[in-house]
Amino acid sequence: MVSLLTAEVIYLMTCLPGDPRAYLLPDVAADFSQVTMEQVGSGVRVRGARGRAPAECYKVSATHMDGYKATCVVSIAGGKAAKKARLMADSILSRSRNVFQKLKLTDFDKTHVQVLGAEDSFGSSAMSADLLPREAVLWMSVKHQNKKAVELWAKEIAAAGTGGTPGITAAVGGRPKPTPCLKLFSFLHPKDQVDASVIIDGQSETYRAQKFDELPVEDSEAPQIDNLPRGPCTYKLEDLAFTRSGDKGNSCNIGVIARKPAYLPYIREQLTEEVVSKYFAHAFEGKQVVRRYDLPGIHGLNFVLEAALGGGGIASLRPDPQGLFRLE
Repeated sequence: MVSLLTAEVIYLMTCLPGDPRAYLLPDVAADFSQVTMEQVGSGVRVRGARGRAPAECYKVSATHMDGYKATCVVSIAGGKAAKKARLMADSILSRSRNVFQKLKLTDFDKTHVQVLGAEDSFGSSAMSADLLPREAVLWMSVKHQNKKAVELWAKEIAAAGTGGTPGITAAVGGRPKPTPCLKLFSFLHPKDQVDASVIIDGQSETYRAQKFDELPVEDSEAPQIDNLPRGPCTYKLEDLAFTRSGDKGNSCNIGVIARKPAYLPYIREQLTEEVVSKYFAHAFEGKQVVRRYDLPGIHGLNFVLEAALGGGGIASLRPDPQGLFRLE
Protein backbone atom coordinates (compact mmCIF):
# COMPACT_ATOMS: atom_id res chain seq x y z
CA MET A 1 0.00 0.00 0.00
CA VAL A 2 1.36 3.41 -0.99
CA SER A 3 1.47 5.84 1.93
CA LEU A 4 0.36 9.47 1.70
CA LEU A 5 3.99 10.52 1.88
CA THR A 6 4.98 8.21 -0.97
CA ALA A 7 2.07 9.47 -3.09
CA GLU A 8 3.16 13.08 -2.57
CA VAL A 9 6.76 12.26 -3.49
CA ILE A 10 5.73 10.42 -6.66
CA TYR A 11 3.40 13.27 -7.67
CA LEU A 12 6.20 15.80 -7.21
CA MET A 13 8.41 13.82 -9.56
CA THR A 14 5.91 13.95 -12.42
CA CYS A 15 5.40 17.71 -11.98
CA LEU A 16 9.00 18.52 -12.87
CA PRO A 17 9.29 19.38 -16.59
CA GLY A 18 13.07 19.12 -16.73
CA ASP A 19 15.90 20.09 -14.43
CA PRO A 20 14.49 19.95 -10.87
CA ARG A 21 17.04 22.58 -9.88
CA ALA A 22 15.44 25.16 -12.19
CA TYR A 23 11.64 24.90 -12.30
CA LEU A 24 10.60 28.19 -13.92
CA LEU A 25 7.71 30.04 -12.27
CA PRO A 26 6.57 33.64 -12.94
CA ASP A 27 8.27 35.07 -9.85
CA VAL A 28 10.96 32.55 -8.99
CA ALA A 29 13.13 29.76 -10.34
CA ALA A 30 12.51 26.93 -7.89
CA ASP A 31 15.05 24.31 -6.86
CA PHE A 32 13.41 21.08 -5.67
CA SER A 33 16.55 18.93 -5.72
CA GLN A 34 17.07 19.12 -1.94
CA VAL A 35 13.42 18.83 -0.93
CA THR A 36 12.70 16.41 1.90
CA MET A 37 9.33 15.05 2.97
CA GLU A 38 8.12 13.73 6.27
CA GLN A 39 4.76 12.20 7.11
CA VAL A 40 3.19 14.03 10.05
CA GLY A 41 -0.11 12.58 11.17
CA SER A 42 -2.48 12.77 8.21
CA GLY A 43 -0.31 15.29 6.36
CA VAL A 44 3.11 15.65 4.78
CA ARG A 45 5.74 18.20 5.85
CA VAL A 46 7.78 19.50 2.91
CA ARG A 47 11.11 21.21 3.51
CA GLY A 48 14.18 22.23 1.56
CA ALA A 49 12.71 23.97 -1.51
CA ARG A 50 14.83 26.94 -2.53
CA GLY A 51 14.25 29.86 -4.85
CA ARG A 52 16.49 31.81 -7.19
CA ALA A 53 15.87 34.95 -9.17
CA PRO A 54 13.19 34.48 -11.82
CA ALA A 55 14.28 33.89 -15.39
CA GLU A 56 14.33 36.73 -17.89
CA CYS A 57 11.82 34.88 -20.06
CA TYR A 58 8.17 33.91 -19.74
CA LYS A 59 7.10 30.34 -20.38
CA VAL A 60 4.60 30.45 -23.24
CA SER A 61 2.33 27.60 -24.34
CA ALA A 62 0.72 28.26 -27.72
CA THR A 63 -1.49 25.98 -29.83
CA HIS A 64 -2.12 25.84 -33.55
CA MET A 65 -4.34 23.72 -35.78
CA ASP A 66 -2.59 21.12 -37.91
CA GLY A 67 -5.16 19.28 -39.99
CA TYR A 68 -7.55 16.56 -38.77
CA LYS A 69 -7.21 13.20 -37.09
CA ALA A 70 -9.35 10.24 -36.07
CA THR A 71 -8.92 6.96 -34.23
CA CYS A 72 -10.57 3.58 -34.67
CA VAL A 73 -10.56 0.95 -31.92
CA VAL A 74 -11.60 -2.59 -32.88
CA SER A 75 -11.69 -5.72 -30.71
CA ILE A 76 -10.64 -9.00 -32.32
CA ALA A 77 -10.92 -12.52 -30.93
CA GLY A 78 -9.72 -15.96 -31.96
CA GLY A 79 -6.43 -17.54 -32.94
CA LYS A 80 -3.66 -15.23 -34.19
CA ALA A 81 -5.72 -12.21 -33.07
CA ALA A 82 -2.73 -9.85 -33.20
CA LYS A 83 -1.83 -10.91 -36.74
CA LYS A 84 -5.45 -10.44 -37.83
CA ALA A 85 -5.44 -6.94 -36.38
CA ARG A 86 -2.35 -5.94 -38.34
CA LEU A 87 -3.79 -7.41 -41.56
CA MET A 88 -6.98 -5.43 -41.04
CA ALA A 89 -5.06 -2.19 -40.51
CA ASP A 90 -2.87 -2.75 -43.58
CA SER A 91 -5.95 -3.49 -45.68
CA ILE A 92 -7.83 -0.36 -44.58
CA LEU A 93 -4.85 1.92 -45.11
CA SER A 94 -4.11 0.38 -48.51
CA ARG A 95 -7.71 0.73 -49.70
CA SER A 96 -7.83 4.31 -48.45
CA ARG A 97 -4.67 5.24 -50.33
CA ASN A 98 -6.08 3.79 -53.54
CA VAL A 99 -9.12 6.05 -53.17
CA PHE A 100 -6.87 9.03 -52.41
CA GLN A 101 -4.98 8.50 -55.67
CA LYS A 102 -8.18 8.44 -57.71
CA LEU A 103 -9.43 11.63 -56.03
CA LYS A 104 -5.99 13.27 -56.29
CA LEU A 105 -5.63 13.57 -52.52
CA THR A 106 -2.22 13.46 -50.86
CA ASP A 107 -1.19 10.57 -48.63
CA PHE A 108 -1.79 10.60 -44.88
CA ASP A 109 0.41 13.02 -42.96
CA LYS A 110 0.85 10.36 -40.33
CA THR A 111 -0.57 6.97 -39.28
CA HIS A 112 -0.23 4.94 -36.12
CA VAL A 113 -1.10 1.25 -35.81
CA GLN A 114 -0.78 -0.51 -32.46
CA VAL A 115 -2.17 -3.81 -31.25
CA LEU A 116 -3.12 -3.74 -27.58
CA GLY A 117 -2.48 -7.20 -26.19
CA ALA A 118 0.50 -7.80 -28.47
CA GLU A 119 2.79 -5.81 -26.14
CA ASP A 120 3.55 -3.17 -28.77
CA SER A 121 4.02 -0.71 -25.89
CA PHE A 122 7.15 -2.61 -24.82
CA GLY A 123 9.03 -2.38 -28.12
CA SER A 124 11.95 -4.81 -28.24
CA SER A 125 11.11 -5.99 -24.70
CA ALA A 126 7.76 -7.49 -25.76
CA MET A 127 7.08 -11.15 -25.09
CA SER A 128 7.34 -13.81 -27.78
CA ALA A 129 4.52 -13.92 -30.35
CA ASP A 130 3.64 -17.53 -29.45
CA LEU A 131 2.73 -16.40 -25.92
CA LEU A 132 0.26 -13.75 -27.02
CA PRO A 133 -3.42 -14.13 -26.04
CA ARG A 134 -6.27 -14.98 -28.40
CA GLU A 135 -7.79 -11.54 -27.91
CA ALA A 136 -6.43 -8.24 -29.17
CA VAL A 137 -7.53 -4.66 -29.72
CA LEU A 138 -6.53 -2.79 -32.85
CA TRP A 139 -5.73 0.89 -32.30
CA MET A 140 -5.40 2.72 -35.61
CA SER A 141 -5.11 6.49 -35.96
CA VAL A 142 -4.61 8.71 -38.97
CA LYS A 143 -3.89 12.37 -39.61
CA HIS A 144 -4.49 14.39 -42.77
CA GLN A 145 -4.76 18.05 -43.66
CA ASN A 146 -8.01 17.38 -45.55
CA LYS A 147 -11.04 16.45 -43.45
CA LYS A 148 -12.55 14.58 -46.42
CA ALA A 149 -9.59 12.20 -46.54
CA VAL A 150 -10.12 11.19 -42.90
CA GLU A 151 -13.84 10.62 -43.59
CA LEU A 152 -12.98 8.35 -46.54
CA TRP A 153 -10.65 6.31 -44.33
CA ALA A 154 -13.41 5.95 -41.73
CA LYS A 155 -15.81 4.52 -44.34
CA GLU A 156 -13.37 1.73 -45.15
CA ILE A 157 -13.55 0.41 -41.58
CA ALA A 158 -17.14 -0.81 -41.90
CA ALA A 159 -16.27 -2.70 -45.08
CA ALA A 160 -13.39 -4.44 -43.35
CA GLY A 161 -15.70 -5.50 -40.53
CA THR A 162 -18.01 -7.43 -42.83
CA GLY A 163 -15.60 -8.52 -45.54
CA GLY A 164 -12.24 -8.63 -43.81
CA THR A 165 -10.46 -10.96 -41.45
CA PRO A 166 -12.68 -13.14 -39.21
CA GLY A 167 -12.87 -12.51 -35.50
CA ILE A 168 -13.77 -8.82 -35.54
CA THR A 169 -16.25 -8.45 -32.70
CA ALA A 170 -16.87 -4.72 -32.31
CA ALA A 171 -15.76 -1.25 -33.36
CA VAL A 172 -15.73 0.83 -30.18
CA GLY A 173 -17.81 3.97 -30.60
CA GLY A 174 -18.84 3.14 -34.15
CA ARG A 175 -17.40 4.88 -37.19
CA PRO A 176 -14.75 7.41 -36.10
CA LYS A 177 -15.24 11.08 -36.89
CA PRO A 178 -12.52 13.58 -37.83
CA THR A 179 -11.53 16.04 -35.13
CA PRO A 180 -9.18 19.05 -35.36
CA CYS A 181 -5.58 18.22 -34.55
CA LEU A 182 -4.31 20.90 -32.17
CA LYS A 183 -0.58 21.01 -31.51
CA LEU A 184 1.17 22.55 -28.54
CA PHE A 185 4.17 24.80 -29.10
CA SER A 186 6.02 25.80 -25.93
CA PHE A 187 8.82 28.33 -25.85
CA LEU A 188 10.56 31.00 -23.76
CA HIS A 189 9.98 34.67 -24.65
CA PRO A 190 11.99 37.61 -23.24
CA LYS A 191 10.03 39.48 -20.59
CA ASP A 192 11.38 42.85 -21.71
CA GLN A 193 9.53 42.39 -25.00
CA VAL A 194 6.16 41.88 -23.31
CA ASP A 195 4.83 44.73 -21.20
CA ALA A 196 1.79 44.01 -19.06
CA SER A 197 -0.80 46.82 -18.95
CA VAL A 198 -3.50 47.01 -16.30
CA ILE A 199 -6.42 49.47 -16.51
CA ILE A 200 -8.30 50.34 -13.30
CA ASP A 201 -10.97 53.06 -13.26
CA GLY A 202 -9.69 54.39 -16.53
CA GLN A 203 -6.10 54.63 -15.29
CA SER A 204 -3.52 52.56 -17.14
CA GLU A 205 -0.43 51.17 -15.47
CA THR A 206 2.31 49.38 -17.37
CA TYR A 207 4.43 46.72 -15.71
CA ARG A 208 7.88 45.98 -17.02
CA ALA A 209 9.65 42.89 -15.79
CA GLN A 210 12.48 43.62 -13.40
CA LYS A 211 15.84 42.13 -14.19
CA PHE A 212 17.74 40.17 -11.56
CA ASP A 213 21.24 38.88 -11.40
CA GLU A 214 20.95 35.20 -12.15
CA LEU A 215 22.52 32.84 -9.65
CA PRO A 216 24.33 29.76 -10.95
CA VAL A 217 22.53 26.45 -10.74
CA GLU A 218 24.16 24.39 -8.03
CA ASP A 219 25.24 20.88 -8.90
CA SER A 220 23.02 18.35 -7.10
CA GLU A 221 24.45 15.23 -8.70
CA ALA A 222 24.72 12.40 -6.24
CA PRO A 223 28.27 11.26 -5.44
CA GLN A 224 29.50 8.22 -7.32
CA ILE A 225 29.99 5.25 -5.01
CA ASP A 226 32.70 2.86 -6.10
CA ASN A 227 32.89 -0.83 -5.21
CA LEU A 228 29.24 -1.31 -4.32
CA PRO A 229 28.72 -4.58 -2.43
CA ARG A 230 27.45 -7.35 -4.71
CA GLY A 231 25.30 -10.34 -3.87
CA PRO A 232 23.85 -13.39 -5.66
CA CYS A 233 20.32 -12.01 -5.97
CA THR A 234 18.74 -10.15 -8.90
CA TYR A 235 15.85 -7.73 -8.45
CA LYS A 236 13.42 -5.95 -10.71
CA LEU A 237 13.27 -2.17 -10.61
CA GLU A 238 9.77 -2.30 -9.13
CA ASP A 239 11.18 -4.22 -6.15
CA LEU A 240 13.60 -1.40 -5.39
CA ALA A 241 11.73 1.75 -6.39
CA PHE A 242 8.43 3.51 -6.92
CA THR A 243 7.96 4.83 -10.45
CA ARG A 244 5.50 7.12 -12.18
CA SER A 245 5.45 8.93 -15.48
CA GLY A 246 3.48 11.70 -17.11
CA ASP A 247 3.53 14.18 -19.97
CA LYS A 248 5.07 17.59 -20.37
CA GLY A 249 3.84 18.55 -23.82
CA ASN A 250 5.56 16.20 -26.24
CA SER A 251 8.07 15.00 -23.66
CA CYS A 252 7.68 12.19 -21.15
CA ASN A 253 8.70 12.62 -17.54
CA ILE A 254 9.61 9.56 -15.44
CA GLY A 255 10.22 9.73 -11.70
CA VAL A 256 12.06 6.92 -9.92
CA ILE A 257 12.17 6.98 -6.10
CA ALA A 258 14.16 4.40 -4.14
CA ARG A 259 12.04 2.47 -1.63
CA LYS A 260 15.01 2.71 0.73
CA PRO A 261 17.92 5.19 0.53
CA ALA A 262 20.40 2.29 0.42
CA TYR A 263 18.93 1.16 -2.90
CA LEU A 264 19.60 4.44 -4.71
CA PRO A 265 23.31 3.90 -5.57
CA TYR A 266 22.46 0.58 -7.25
CA ILE A 267 19.53 2.11 -9.14
CA ARG A 268 21.65 5.04 -10.23
CA GLU A 269 24.42 2.75 -11.43
CA GLN A 270 22.13 0.56 -13.53
CA LEU A 271 19.49 3.05 -14.67
CA THR A 272 21.56 5.29 -16.92
CA GLU A 273 20.39 7.61 -19.70
CA GLU A 274 21.63 5.05 -22.21
CA VAL A 275 19.64 2.20 -20.63
CA VAL A 276 16.41 4.20 -20.53
CA SER A 277 16.95 5.43 -24.09
CA LYS A 278 17.37 1.86 -25.34
CA TYR A 279 14.32 0.59 -23.42
CA PHE A 280 12.08 3.29 -24.90
CA ALA A 281 13.70 3.42 -28.35
CA HIS A 282 10.35 2.64 -30.00
CA ALA A 283 8.75 5.75 -28.46
CA PHE A 284 10.94 8.27 -30.27
CA GLU A 285 10.13 9.45 -33.77
CA GLY A 286 13.42 11.24 -34.30
CA LYS A 287 16.59 11.74 -32.30
CA GLN A 288 16.59 9.95 -28.95
CA VAL A 289 17.22 12.44 -26.16
CA VAL A 290 17.05 11.28 -22.53
CA ARG A 291 18.21 13.43 -19.62
CA ARG A 292 18.65 12.25 -16.04
CA TYR A 293 18.51 14.50 -13.00
CA ASP A 294 19.25 13.73 -9.35
CA LEU A 295 16.92 14.55 -6.47
CA PRO A 296 18.99 13.46 -3.46
CA GLY A 297 16.50 14.99 -1.02
CA ILE A 298 13.92 12.30 -1.79
CA HIS A 299 16.42 9.64 -2.93
CA GLY A 300 15.15 9.83 -6.48
CA LEU A 301 15.99 10.26 -10.13
CA ASN A 302 14.06 12.22 -12.74
CA PHE A 303 14.23 11.23 -16.41
CA VAL A 304 13.01 13.42 -19.24
CA LEU A 305 12.43 11.77 -22.63
CA GLU A 306 12.25 14.61 -25.13
CA ALA A 307 9.82 14.39 -28.08
CA ALA A 308 8.74 10.85 -27.15
CA LEU A 309 4.92 11.14 -27.15
CA GLY A 310 4.12 11.52 -30.84
CA GLY A 311 3.09 15.15 -30.41
CA GLY A 312 1.61 14.70 -26.94
CA GLY A 313 -1.84 15.52 -25.59
CA ILE A 314 -4.61 15.83 -28.15
CA ALA A 315 -2.15 15.92 -31.08
CA SER A 316 -0.81 12.40 -30.56
CA LEU A 317 -2.20 9.42 -32.48
CA ARG A 318 -1.10 6.95 -29.80
CA PRO A 319 -3.21 5.25 -27.09
CA ASP A 320 -0.91 6.74 -24.43
CA PRO A 321 -0.53 10.42 -25.44
CA GLN A 322 0.25 11.48 -21.85
CA GLY A 323 3.06 9.01 -21.28
CA LEU A 324 1.45 7.24 -18.34
CA PHE A 325 3.12 3.95 -19.22
CA ARG A 326 5.86 3.86 -16.60
CA LEU A 327 9.30 2.33 -16.44
CA GLU A 328 9.15 -1.14 -14.87
